[in-house]
Amino acid sequence: MGSDSFLVFVLVVERQGTNTLVKASGPLGTVQSEVSSEAVAGLKSATLKDVPRREQGTRLFEALFQGQIRGALLQHRSQAQKEGKPLRLIVRLPQEADVSDWPLEFLHDARTGEDLALEPSVTITRENSQWPSPRAVEMLLPVRILVVIPEPTDAQRLWRSSVVGSSRSGNAPLDIPRASTNRTDCLRN
Repeated sequence: MGSDSFLVFVLVVERQGTNTLVKASGPLGTVQSEVSSEAVAGLKSATLKDVPRREQGTRLFEALFQGQIRGALLQHRSQAQKEGKPLRLIVRLPQEADVSDWPLEFLHDARTGEDLALEPSVTITRENSQWPSPRAVEMLLPVRILVVIPEPTDAQRLWRSSVVGSSRSGNAPLDIPRASTNRTDCLRN
């Protein structure tokens, strides 16, 4: 799916001295809000480690989506629904350790009871400005992809003799190890 398949809503978290600023932007406009130092302190890993995940997500949601930011999120979700697209929520976090490990996957809106990561109408993407762009990765051809389906329910079993028989007509030899149901045997082969 390309970026045209989504309505993109970008949330940027920035540090400005001791303050934390949240900027939200999308096709419907840009807004910003400051997150209180108490809210940021409540999101530190040591503070959250014994807190249930739903509570972690609620705290994070309430810290990031205050006032105009929450309104912008709701407007963009509504617009995405009108356009028949999912909303792609891109969250850009700074490198600081107390912010970069915020549990975005647990974002929970207590008002609606929604876990954003579980909503089919929303995809959440975590970005860090210091991560290399996926487009910058050099690819050497040929690209080899291994797909493993442990127990496909929608396909007939593929027996070794049928594969070997059909491969003999080709030019390249094909070696298929005998299938095993034992996980350690499969890993060893």
